Amino acid sequence: MAASSLLEKIGDFLECQICLETFKHPKVLQCLHTFCQNCLDQMAPNGTNTVVCPTCRGETVLPGEGVVDLKNNFVLANLLELVTSLQKPLVGEITTDGNSNTSFLCSNCDDDNAAHATSRCLNCCEFLCAECVAAHRRLKALRHHVMRDIRAWLAAGQQVGTSRDTGTEPNGHQAGTVYTCAEHTDAEVTTYCEACDLLICDTCSRTEHVRTPHRLVTLHEAAERQREEIKTILADCKRKLGVFSTAIECTVQIARDLQRRTDRAQKDLQNTSREYMRLIQEEQTRLINELHKKKEDKESEMAAHIDSLQRAVDMIRNMCSLADNSLINGSHVDILRAKTQLVNHRQQLDRVSIRNMPIDTSSLRFVPSTEPNVMQNKLGRIED
Repeated sequence: MAASSLLEKIGDFLECQICLETFKHPKVLQCLHTFCQNCLDQMAPNGTNTVVCPTCRGETVLPGEGVVDLKNNFVLANLLELVTSLQKPLVGEITTDGNSNTSFLCSNCDDDNAAHATSRCLNCCEFLCAECVAAHRRLKALRHHVMRDIRAWLAAGQQVGTSRDTGTEPNGHQAGTVYTCAEHTDAEVTTYCEACDLLICDTCSRTEHVRTPHRLVTLHEAAERQREEIKTILADCKRKLGVFSTAIECTVQIARDLQRRTDRAQKDLQNTSREYMRLIQEEQTRLINELHKKKEDKESEMAAHIDSLQRAVDMIRNMCSLADNSLINGSHVDILRAKTQLVNHRQQLDRVSIRNMPIDTSSLRFVPSTEPNVMQNKLGRIED
């Protein structure tokens, strides 16, 4: 798989959803979503002990020193490192001596007005100026493309190539380049010893390397033989590059699937929790209504008893008043009449009893269940 095709597939996965840039120091929240450390620092200024995930709105309590103490996403960090190694410039892509002062023109601008490039798009393999980079990022279809600063891109490729001049002289050397003998540092190499796998000068070819088992060949002949071996190595490297690229794609797919499954599990957990809370709330409401119903029944019973006792009290007061008046101010006839009325009232009074008191309410209480079962509405019971 080509590197650009691979980057197309994993670009979104390697992009922070806050800054829309490639992850820098990826940190994992408790909801398992990942963002750049600097982005999270801006969302949780000094003194804030929590940060809200911009994706799922879940809260994460910050440990110790804050965002810096959150767990690193090593999977993403390792994947970034691997992808970066695939994005290093190849031989032939670096101009002059590979230093940071190397200059490129923007390949997206008009040829007559092309500005100096500041970045390289590793998906398009194009050099872009600052304005074209901004335009690149505004397009939704190109927003996930990976941008590298020119100087960083060149520095990554310094070890693989330093010159674009591929012209060679008759002796097999690159134009303007002189290779000296390791034994005689003032002499130029002219011959190759196959037995020693060594470039040598004329002096060495006439002395140390003149007899068997040394085998001397010209630089051109040796280069042609080695060329075939290099082609074999190149073919093997390309094959392995495809294998490793496929492995990266599979790992990215597994990581995406892990995120999807995690999000789904979290959603199911939240839905189940909400359902349990709803059932608990309903059972709480039912038990509270039952408790209040028992209370109202007892209050009605007590009110009826109080009314009965109040009527008895009123009757006794009337009897006392009648007896007092008849004894103090009444005539013989009044006393006889009062006596008859008092006897009748006392008979009625005897039928009123204060022993039928309401049941003691000290036993009214909530008894929690020893094995609560939300699905069967078994939080507990109201005892009377």
